[in-house]
Amino acid sequence: TTINNYDVGECRLIESDGSVEPAGSDHDATTDTPLSIAKLLTCKQLLDDAEIDDDRQRYFLTNPYNINQLLNLTEVKSADYNTVKALAQGHIDTFMGFRFLRSTRLVADGTDTSATLCYAFAQDAIVLAVAEEPNVSIDLRPDLLNSTQVFSTLSIGATRVEGPAVVEITLPTSA
Repeated sequence: TTINNYDVGECRLIESDGSVEPAGSDHDATTDTPLSIAKLLTCKQLLDDAEIDDDRQRYFLTNPYNINQLLNLTEVKSADYNTVKALAQGHIDTFMGFRFLRSTRLVADGTDTSATLCYAFAQDAIVLAVAEEPNVSIDLRPDLLNSTQVFSTLSIGATRVEGPAVVEITLPTSA
């Protein structure tokens, strides 16, 4: 009997070279190549194989370096492949069914700071939970010449709720 960990909540893993790793395993430390059409196709195939509904918006979260590398590909630049003029706009909104999200706050892959963990995921596969409502107070501080002090606390977190709808891929942080 074979049990796929991604069936019970683990996300699928894609190495930087494009190979698919078993769910629940660790990435290897090499980050050979940036985001490519082949890697996007692998992410798409993994989501399709998991029978993620086509009506759900798909997202690809990555860093600016990999977005720029994708913008340099002929398939992304050419109007023959892409209906959105990516170079004219200077960014990629959607391509190959993914809506691209850019962040410089992605986590490095373990101790290898040259590798970044990026994600392809379907809408509602990752959710935000608010543990308690925001607490806000505004007071005058007599000890600071009656300066106004604003204090706010909020307890939140995010989690993966549908493992098969999330794909983790290791990509280079920069050249």
